[in-house]
Amino acid sequence: MDIKQFEVNGQTYDFNVKDGKIGSAQIAAGAVTADKIPAGTINSGKIADGAISGGKIATAAITDDKIASNAVASYHIKNNAVQTAKIASEAVTHEKLGVNAVDRDNIQDGEVITGKIADGAVTADKVGAGAIGTAKVADGAITSAKIGSGAVGEAKLGTNSVATGKIKDGAVTADKVAANAVTEGKIATGAVATSKLADGAVTMDKLADGQVSTEKLVSKSVTADKVGDDVNFIRMNVSGTVLQLTTGIR
Repeated sequence: MDIKQFEVNGQTYDFNVKDGKIGSAQIAAGAVTADKIPAGTINSGKIADGAISGGKIATAAITDDKIASNAVASYHIKNNAVQTAKIASEAVTHEKLGVNAVDRDNIQDGEVITGKIADGAVTADKVGAGAIGTAKVADGAITSAKIGSGAVGEAKLGTNSVATGKIKDGAVTADKVAANAVTEGKIATGAVATSKLADGAVTMDKLADGQVSTEKLVSKSVTADKVGDDVNFIRMNVSGTVLQLTTGIR
């Protein structure tokens, strides 16, 4: 029980106030100051809803354990306040990414593997000049349709790569045959006809012994200038009605 004093006409009097006898009506407005309230006296039941304004909250007083689950909505978060360290590992899932949000700077080198590329996504304009090396081309992938007209030059042909089956009939013209390239072994039996022999090409050295029989000679084709100096001959001269025979070595 608190003992109070009051003074009347210079006379001080003591009186006692019983516990619980001072109600709200007995307390003047603004009479309950901070020093009148003992520490720990005000609990949540004493605070009116909405009475705690921003100015009443001390700096950094709202700690993690003061915030209820799911209490922080997007409008509570300042723009650009969510830094990398605030994002949990693997928290940014597919549905969290906006359309066209990921550009080339966001992708690490070598991270776009085959499984990430859609079928048909690599079009001609996506392939850099010289980007496709030999190792990138599957065996048998270069078909005739893929080779440009005139693209297979001499340097592209391997040694002995052009076989007989690759040469069109009649494609080997005289210009294509190197000098002295047609040897004896290349000429088929009976292939050299009269029209293929140049005039005067069949010399004595070209005739085998006994190979020119009478039936091979055209009538009157063996003239005097065709006979060698060491050949025996019989010359018949007819003068009028007289036949003259002359023999000897020419």
